[in-house]
Amino acid sequence: GKVVMPKGAAELADGGNLHVGSDDRARAQMARVVEHGRRIGRDPDRLRWSRMVNVVLSDDELDMESFLRIRSEQTDQSIDYLRDYYATYECLVAGTPEQVAAGIVERVYELGIDQPIVMVGSLDTPAFGTDLDALAAVGQHVLPLLEGTME
Repeated sequence: GKVVMPKGAAELADGGNLHVGSDDRARAQMARVVEHGRRIGRDPDRLRWSRMVNVVLSDDELDMESFLRIRSEQTDQSIDYLRDYYATYECLVAGTPEQVAAGIVERVYELGIDQPIVMVGSLDTPAFGTDLDALAAVGQHVLPLLEGTME
């Protein structure tokens, strides 16, 4: 939550995992941990951050609206509901390997987050973590594009 997790992470942990959709919410959550840590005398530079990122690879460029249309057809959820869901709860990057790599850089590394924790999906199914071919494709096509950005 917004109160207990930041205090607990600042007092007891060496970092935190962010599982939020909005980059602004991720920044705010990190700032709460850092602020509380400073108040109690802990060095914020010691904190390591990870972020849950849902990845969907496609052969063609894919924008968010196209992705939402596909998911809406698969799940019978409205596009508006899915847009709100991903904006609130899930960090999603989708598209070609280049788009996915750029999305991970922007939504993870540029926010000062050390490590993405990737859940891989495909356009064929709304479930994440069930498509081993998609996972292999991320390893083969996206990870090489991220070399030099990961520490």
